[in-house]
Amino acid sequence: MRLALIDAINNLPINELLIEKEDFDKNTVESFLESSLSGLPQEALITDGASMYRDIIDKIGIKHQLCIFHIIKNHHTKTYRNISRVSRRIRTIYSNINGNKTTIKMLEEEIKNNNYSKKKKSKKRDKIEKLKKENQKLRKERKQKKKELKELLVTNERIENIYKADDKKASTRRFNTLNNRGKFLDKNSCSFLENLGKKFARTVTYYEDPLIPRTNNNIERYFGITLPSYIKRKYRSVTGLTRWLRLQKIRWVRRNVLQEPELQNLSTTVYLQEKNYAIA
Repeated sequence: MRLALIDAINNLPINELLIEKEDFDKNTVESFLESSLSGLPQEALITDGASMYRDIIDKIGIKHQLCIFHIIKNHHTKTYRNISRVSRRIRTIYSNINGNKTTIKMLEEEIKNNNYSKKKKSKKRDKIEKLKKENQKLRKERKQKKKELKELLVTNERIENIYKADDKKASTRRFNTLNNRGKFLDKNSCSFLENLGKKFARTVTYYEDPLIPRTNNNIERYFGITLPSYIKRKYRSVTGLTRWLRLQKIRWVRRNVLQEPELQNLSTTVYLQEKNYAIA
């Protein structure tokens, strides 16, 4: 596993470390952060939602901002399953109603154009009535599902709007308003708001200082660019991977911190080849 810390203001990597998966625990993370931040000015730390960060950052004694993107994504991932389920049901209902309409029309044409006995006509009319009643039930269910879908979408939007407020006071008011009517929301949103309430203060720290980012996108971008998945799977030793990351860190600094123009459109492979570095 890879631990990394990056300066949120100028994109400068501060420190990183490769560890075995079984060593990833609170003590290791705490030691890494304390040694990385030693001697540096400290204002705030932006992290994902891992529970271990809370006690560690409180012990260090700096502000803590939880990544808004991760928080919203965790909620929407579950909600979108419900949205997809309800949407599929609505499409199925539409299809069933139209299928029944086609069958009804066909039966009516048969009764009109064929010399059926009264008994046979009666059976077909009974079938028509049955299909019409079925369509009535389907339309009622469709109305309920559309209402459910609208509520899910509106709830998602209102949760996103918590963090689109102009200031911390307005953001807190939006959260409290939504949380107070939790019993009227879907089960996932109720659970989400209950858990969010325990850490809400750590999600609005960015309102206190415009230099504090609302997300940890910088470090996510650093991870994705310096070690994409297709590269990660090629390495079989920590030594080779460490060497790759060291070279990538140099390139990152030159491109994103020093902003050397010749590197702006130069791919990683070409850059390393020009420096005579072997690509594993």
